[in-house]
Amino acid sequence: EVNVEELEEEGENPFAKSAPWFALWPVPEYCFTQTFSAFCFASLYIKSEVVSTLCAVAEECLWLLAQCVYTTKFQKAMKLEQFKQIEQTTIKQIS
Repeated sequence: EVNVEELEEEGENPFAKSAPWFALWPVPEYCFTQTFSAFCFASLYIKSEVVSTLCAVAEECLWLLAQCVYTTKFQKAMKLEQFKQIEQTTIKQIS
């Protein structure tokens, strides 16, 4: 919010000045990209779709954490192709 009293100098009539050609006001330097990114990131958390999606993703991650995604117990040594096949089968069974 702009305080009008701070804009005018003491003893000066603001209406006596001529109007400038450009309406520019000095702004302190700041990183617009970072500020805008933080705003967008923070504003997404107020949308119900985003919150429900993040909850579903977190739930899925916890479920996957509890699962045994890879087969790690083998009775004998095997070739790489056999290993890949067994792993793909295990992953398909989980999903």
